[in-house]
Amino acid sequence: MSARKPSKVSELSKIAAEICCGDVTQFDTSHKALRGTDMVVHLAGIRGDRPISMNEYRAVNVTETANLLKSCHVEGVRRFIYCSTVGVMGWIKNPPADETCKLRPIGPYHITKARAEELVTEYMSQGLVPKRLYEERLPFVRSQCAPICRDTFSRLFHG
Repeated sequence: MSARKPSKVSELSKIAAEICCGDVTQFDTSHKALRGTDMVVHLAGIRGDRPISMNEYRAVNVTETANLLKSCHVEGVRRFIYCSTVGVMGWIKNPPADETCKLRPIGPYHITKARAEELVTEYMSQGLVPKRLYEERLPFVRSQCAPICRDTFSRLFHG
């Protein structure tokens, strides 16, 4: 697992995830971190805790996802788990919704996360990442949620 600050993901080390320091927006860093990796859990993203330009949203949420997908393809990663957000679905006209609902993102964060989902789907349909893709739309992922994430990802790692 790549993290700028390993202390923010220390709970995840309890499930035998390897944590390395890096910045996913730097292609060389993420590419090198994937050598010899069997599985990638993609949680990286940027959200509006401060004023963020659309270009920065795109750079982190879309371009880094594209770079990560390319690196996974080159390095032969066998399993790719992408975590998005339920916000890509926008306002649901007739709840409940499921993964077949059309994406209707509202705002730059959700628009760029939806585009990243489309990239993952494109790579999978072209056979550039494994067909054994798992995509999760979580309502909220933060370091404070690490115990919940640890349980969710423990099931994914072993399932």
